[in-house]
Amino acid sequence: TIQLINFTDPSVNKAGSPPAPLPPTYYSYWWPPQSPWDVLVGEFTAEGQSATNVPAGQQMNYARGINSFTQMVQYWYALGFIRDKNSHSAGFPFFVETERNNEIFTYENVPVSEISGNEEDDETTIPVFYIEKKTQVVTERSEKGRMMMEHLEEVGFKEIAVAADRMPLPRSGTRNRR
Repeated sequence: TIQLINFTDPSVNKAGSPPAPLPPTYYSYWWPPQSPWDVLVGEFTAEGQSATNVPAGQQMNYARGINSFTQMVQYWYALGFIRDKNSHSAGFPFFVETERNNEIFTYENVPVSEISGNEEDDETTIPVFYIEKKTQVVTERSEKGRMMMEHLEEVGFKEIAVAADRMPLPRSGTRNRR
């Protein structure tokens, strides 16, 4: 996620009603550490692309489908590695996301009209990724999905309990993925 940090008054990040970042701000990435914000998707097969809804070379949010702090802790293993696909050449590097566990993610193409209320906007869609909660769906997607779910069931695939009286949300930050 990101946090907008006010660099003239560090004790105040948001002001007004509704609360909004108080300028001047600095756009800071902070979770997960040492990870990119966007990646080039390295899914080069027709089968892989149809399963992920993302063509090779498209820039996508690295943490797509992980939509909360709790999910980041619970599903970190689903994120991919960044590899140079041109490492054996003296040419430019070609860094792409590889080995992402796409089996656990589901996506839906949401028409912009559902957000804007303007029917003319329904030709443009935004892919929304999320964790598939039905393990049977993940199991049926591929052999890898079946093996993953089988292993996770054996080692204690349990949701992280979040107490109802937990700490309040951070005073700044966002889930907006631009």
